[in-house]
Amino acid sequence: MKPDIDKVIHIVGILAVIIAACAVKYLMDVSKAQQANLVSLKGQVTTMEGMITKVAGEKSALEADLKAVQAEKENLASALTGYEAQARKMADDIRKMGHTLLTARDKMAKKEKGFKDALAEKDAAIAKLEAKIEAFRAEMARPRDGSRARDLEPEGQGTEAQGALRLEPLVVESRRIHEPIDAKVLDVNKEFNFVVVSAGSDQGIVEGDSLNVMRGAQYLGRMIVERVEADVAVARPIYKSLRDVVKRGDRVSY
Repeated sequence: MKPDIDKVIHIVGILAVIIAACAVKYLMDVSKAQQANLVSLKGQVTTMEGMITKVAGEKSALEADLKAVQAEKENLASALTGYEAQARKMADDIRKMGHTLLTARDKMAKKEKGFKDALAEKDAAIAKLEAKIEAFRAEMARPRDGSRARDLEPEGQGTEAQGALRLEPLVVESRRIHEPIDAKVLDVNKEFNFVVVSAGSDQGIVEGDSLNVMRGAQYLGRMIVERVEADVAVARPIYKSLRDVVKRGDRVSY
């Protein structure tokens, strides 16, 4: 029986050695696999660290971009506030300008109406004066006793009159004290030898007054008033030559 036990023990020892060898091999295989896994994990960790570093860089860049965007947003908000203030000011200015334009338009309309009314009055006054002038012309065209003799201008005839003095015709003039007048020649009728003056009885002119005709500082001659209306007078030049000299706009005074 003893040999069988030894045999069994021997077999068990062999089996134990085999099992130990298998266990060692298994452990060695497991260790190699774990080492390979560890290397793989290290590689993965390195890759992930690189990715983390890249993401961190991208995050930093994004944060910088975000700060720039926020700064631009603040600048835009500030500019928008300024633009809104300018827009409100421009709106106020436009309202004020509109009010000013309306006021100016009203003033211009009133002035235009005043000018039109004044022009109408002037036109009416001119028409009235023209009617009076035509009436004076018609009246002067009618012959009067002695008018031809008074209109004659003394002029020398032939060689005997050469160098002779020209004397004024005898005219009866008013010798009263006159108030100064500022009148002008309105019309000259050479055919009937009379002048229409822009002053009449309202300015103190009466028939028989003697009026001087001036052009600037130049004395042109004298006229005798023959007819007077309220605002115009008709005068006859003492010399016929004056009718060829006097013009519209010449100044008339005492």
